[in-house]
Amino acid sequence: MNVLFPMRADAETKMGGDTLQVKRYIAELAKLGIRGTLSTAPKLSLHDVDLVHFTNIDRPLDLAVHWRQVTGKKIPYVISPIHHSYAEIEAYEKAGRRSTLSRLTKHLNFLQIEKLRSLVRCAINHRNWLPYQLPLITEDLSQVQREILAQAAAVLYLNEREFLLARTEIGASEKNKNILPNGIEKIGLCNDYKTARDIDFLCVGRIEARKNQRSILLAAQKKGYKINLVGAVNQYHKEYAKEVLELVEKSGGKYHGVVDKAAVALLMSRAKCHISASWFEVASLVDIEAFMYGCSVICSVNGGTQEVLGDKAVYCVPNDIESIARALEMALQKPQAVGSEREMIFPTWEAVAAQLSTVYQRAITDV
Repeated sequence: MNVLFPMRADAETKMGGDTLQVKRYIAELAKLGIRGTLSTAPKLSLHDVDLVHFTNIDRPLDLAVHWRQVTGKKIPYVISPIHHSYAEIEAYEKAGRRSTLSRLTKHLNFLQIEKLRSLVRCAINHRNWLPYQLPLITEDLSQVQREILAQAAAVLYLNEREFLLARTEIGASEKNKNILPNGIEKIGLCNDYKTARDIDFLCVGRIEARKNQRSILLAAQKKGYKINLVGAVNQYHKEYAKEVLELVEKSGGKYHGVVDKAAVALLMSRAKCHISASWFEVASLVDIEAFMYGCSVICSVNGGTQEVLGDKAVYCVPNDIESIARALEMALQKPQAVGSEREMIFPTWEAVAAQLSTVYQRAITDV
């Protein structure tokens, strides 16, 4: 079986959780004899493609460009929406961003913002996409989103919260609903790391306003805590990143830059606590990974982590520095997860791929 994964224009140059998700799918599906190909080109090559797996309903212009090419060709498709709360995104645009562009975007709704942002991204870095996106700019993107979800052979939500948001904000249906969480790396299972926990607080994630590192550092400053920071700088948030890195240095923390998976694993095994306080998420992989490595985990109330970790994590409100400060203090006092707790609730990527292959076979059979 040949499966095509068309993705947003910048999926390879601005890698995020969606890129990781697709690459892990492709790697594990290959072991099952399913060939997956990731494409960020505007024009798709559909020769010998048995099934298309779309992602990112919240990048509707990029998605619509690809979807239009597939419809009418009798090629079945599934979609992983990776749908974020529009209310949380709009709150971020109003209060979380601190840029010239935010003065405009805070007056727009999500789909208006996304049209503007997509054209800017293409004009700057992906001009080959412009001829494909411009004809769609006057379309009702909410209607396009509804059609994409309704016509999919299967819609693969990461958690129940994502489905409920998609039903409320887009009009998703129960009929093709599937819950398929992300997997975890096998290395995280059944390991009680003996490394000394010599780092109080670790924060792993791309340095950008959405991830809210500035508020984390200001909250830590109130308590006299030091933060170890890991992640690439978002090229569109350079001023924000500059302020964040200055705060890290001033507080006596450390910025480790971009490191490989093994180095992240080692840092997590050394950390007493891991914190993320994003303005919006669907399902934060880094929260789960940190928990698997034995950290006491602090998560944003925005996102699906509560559905998975429940009372095993501490939660904070992203736009409330006092809330983040209290969460830091609580996490440092919270016992770290023992091996038996960490093993019980997370599928491996191998298990996820097995479920995915079943969905694919059903989609092809039902055509």
